[in-house]
Amino acid sequence: MADTGFDPDAVDDRPARSSHITPREGKILGVVIAVFALISWPIYTALKEDSQRFQCRRNFGDMFKSTSLYMADWNDRYPPAYATAADDPEIPLLDAAGRPFTWGSLIQRYASRADMLLCPSAEADEAVRAQDPASSARNLRTTYGLYVGLAGQPQAILKNPSTTVVFSETANRGAGETFDPVPLEAQDGSPAPDGFLIGYSNGNLEPDASTFAVTRLAYKRTKEGRFDANLPARHRGVNHYLFADGSVALLNAEAARVKMLGTDLSGYWERP
Repeated sequence: MADTGFDPDAVDDRPARSSHITPREGKILGVVIAVFALISWPIYTALKEDSQRFQCRRNFGDMFKSTSLYMADWNDRYPPAYATAADDPEIPLLDAAGRPFTWGSLIQRYASRADMLLCPSAEADEAVRAQDPASSARNLRTTYGLYVGLAGQPQAILKNPSTTVVFSETANRGAGETFDPVPLEAQDGSPAPDGFLIGYSNGNLEPDASTFAVTRLAYKRTKEGRFDANLPARHRGVNHYLFADGSVALLNAEAARVKMLGTDLSGYWERP
C-alpha cells in the first residue's frame, strides 16, 4: 500500500495562527466595508424611494375608495374642502389646538388605515394637522390636498372624469418654497393651516381670467410662480395625482399651470 505521508498520531508542531486581526488586516477590512457601503448606498436609496412611492400610490387608491364611500352617503357629492368660520367661506374653523376640520377628516371615517393621508416621502413641515374624526386627542396628519373646484360638487356632472384632478400631493404654508400666494388665515387673522386645499394663484375659492396656476402642490422652488419640468418633487421630480375616474398619474411641476378655455378652466383643473 502506498505511503500517503499522513500520520493521525503525529503531533502538529506548526506555530499557531493568532485569531486577532492585525492593524494591516484591519485597514484592508475597513476599506472593503467602505467600498461596499459606497456601492450599496445608491441601491438602498433607490429601493427606499421606490417603497415610499409605492406606499404613496397605495394611499391614493385608498383615498379613492374612502371618497367613493363618502359620496355614496352624500348624494354623489365630493366632500366640502373644510368647515368654515362665521360667514366667510375662506376662513377655516379651527379647534382649540388650531386644527381645521377638513375633507380629510370626513373621508377618514371610511378609511381602513390611520396613515392613509400621509406620504412617507413628505417632510414634517409639509403636513397639516387636522382634526381626527375618531378622537380629539389625536392629530390627523395629511400631505394631500383636495382641488377646490370639485369641493362639494356632484361627480355626475363632470365632463372629463379621466383627466380632472381631485387630489394631489401638497405642502402646508409654503413649506419648501412651494407656491402659496394667498395663504389661509384664521378668524383672528393669524396663519391657518392650508396644505389641505388646492386653490388658485389669485384666490383660494374662485378662478378668473388672470388665473395662471393652482397652489400648494408639493413642488419645491415654485414660490415665485415658475413651474419648470425639472423642479424637485416628492418622487424623483414627480407627484401623484388622483383623477375623478380613480386613475392615478405621476406628473411634474408643469401640471400646476392652468389652461383657460375662454373664461373656463380646462385640462387637469376643469370644474363642473
